[in-house]
Amino acid sequence: MEIIFFILIFLVLTRGIITFFFLFQSLQFIKKGYTISPFKSVSDYKIFILIPALREQGNITDTLDYFLEITSSIENTEIVIITTEREKTRDYGGKSTYQMVLDYIRKNQTISVKIFHYPNTHSSNAHQLNYGIKQLEKLGIINSEDYVAVYCADSRPHKDSLKVVKNFLDQTNSNIDVIQQASIFLRNFDFLGNNKNILLQSLLKASAIMQTRFSLAHELPRLLRQREPGTFFAKFANAQIVGHGLFIKLSVLKKLGFFSETTMTEDLFLGYLARASGYSFKTIPLLENADAPKTIFNFIKQRYVWFWGPMLYPKYYWYYTRKISKKREMFRLRPLLIMLQGVLSALAWMISGPIVLFLLLYPLLIPNYLYFFLAITSIIIYGPLQYYYILSNIRILLNSSWQHKNFETSFSYFKKSFVALLGIPIIILNSLPTYYTLFKVVVSWVSGKEPLRPKTDD
Repeated sequence: MEIIFFILIFLVLTRGIITFFFLFQSLQFIKKGYTISPFKSVSDYKIFILIPALREQGNITDTLDYFLEITSSIENTEIVIITTEREKTRDYGGKSTYQMVLDYIRKNQTISVKIFHYPNTHSSNAHQLNYGIKQLEKLGIINSEDYVAVYCADSRPHKDSLKVVKNFLDQTNSNIDVIQQASIFLRNFDFLGNNKNILLQSLLKASAIMQTRFSLAHELPRLLRQREPGTFFAKFANAQIVGHGLFIKLSVLKKLGFFSETTMTEDLFLGYLARASGYSFKTIPLLENADAPKTIFNFIKQRYVWFWGPMLYPKYYWYYTRKISKKREMFRLRPLLIMLQGVLSALAWMISGPIVLFLLLYPLLIPNYLYFFLAITSIIIYGPLQYYYILSNIRILLNSSWQHKNFETSFSYFKKSFVALLGIPIIILNSLPTYYTLFKVVVSWVSGKEPLRPKTDD
């Protein structure tokens, strides 16, 4: 048992040091900022910003106001809201999201906003996005060289995000296939939890920092590693598309089969197909700021949904070798290596919580306080120290994304330490829903029915 204990200490400590380096690397990239160069593209392309919406009555007006503001000075951009009949399966009271958007458009008739309503109750983000694109094609206002951008109703990208993307595309004559903007999850950070319950409030804040840490220590470094063409990483490194902050050329999206309507999470599937097909993703040093779960139950539900993405990498690999690749060999190196990287990510997600729990309990059961010191040191480097680093740099992150006027950006040493240390139970809790996801996979195989993706912020 001691051998296992020290092996796990080594693994946690090593992973903690590596991810801290990646986190630091991401902060340096963000700190460099951006420069918008005067440049007029010879390419005639449009950007369609697609926002799928389900029971978004509390967000949609502010969302429209914000996206209209940040696109007002950018030519050839249009906002497209796609609502769904699924909204009627629950009693929401008052107006539907669809009706609220219609009313908004009628009051502001000069704005460049379109709305489509997906007519079926069995729907997901992918159904809504694909439906919206097909409606644009029917109207004849989108072509294969245009770009589809995807954001959520709670997305708040930095106000210059679209300008930087447009400038990026203009400088390359729109010779870029995919741009993925990284995200942080701090938009509602100040309002998480009940002010009367400091422990719950701090746990929810720790969960928001944990997801932000994942984006900065994993997702953004992966984007940075593979963005330069001709390198080993450009060819073989995994990188992810996420369902917000995405800009993809319509011709590329069509080649990859649009957004998958047969998987719980359409974004990682699309990202795998793109990387396996040889596409590299660009990124920008500006961030999108999104909401974190408002309750522990919603946090668990979100993890259940999100784990479907990395868990199904073998399915993505099988699909690619059968449906996308012109060469149908099962052991082509690039798709195989990218699949294995995805599987390792899923495995790390599943076992990180149990490993942390074991490292905490084993020295106490022996008991051996030296072992406990070694365990807690490795865990702090892996989690709380990185959370503390993010909280110490929160002003930089907010200046590179979106923040409300009264956002708290200065935290006491005690508050940062308390929230960071609560990252330990959050790490443990983060792994638990993955086992329920596995159970649901078995159920779906037996029943032959794909589970419907739940809305994680209800």
